[in-house]
Amino acid sequence: MPFFISERSNASIGQVGQYTDIILQEVESTVGAMPNALPFFQDMNVEVFEVFQLFTRIQEEMEQLLTRTTDVTLSLDKLNAVQTVLGQAIFEVSAIFQEWQLERHMSRFHT
Repeated sequence: MPFFISERSNASIGQVGQYTDIILQEVESTVGAMPNALPFFQDMNVEVFEVFQLFTRIQEEMEQLLTRTTDVTLSLDKLNAVQTVLGQAIFEVSAIFQEWQLERHMSRFHT
């Protein structure tokens, strides 16, 4: 029986050795592929950064657009208020003119 356990132990050690060799080969293969893959990832990093800069610029331009839109809205509100005042002034001038014409017309009949 000790012989049987010894055989199994040696077989297990042999399998572990084989697995270790396979793993070592895979690690070496991966390490060997890294120099080929590194330029790709460096290029990707540059492109991602360029996209980030583009989105940052777009965000800044959108903020400027929002500010300008707010300024235009405020200007239109002021223009609307001025138009209201101007409309009231025209109405008052028109009423005064009509009253003046009526008085002038009435004065012709009284003289």
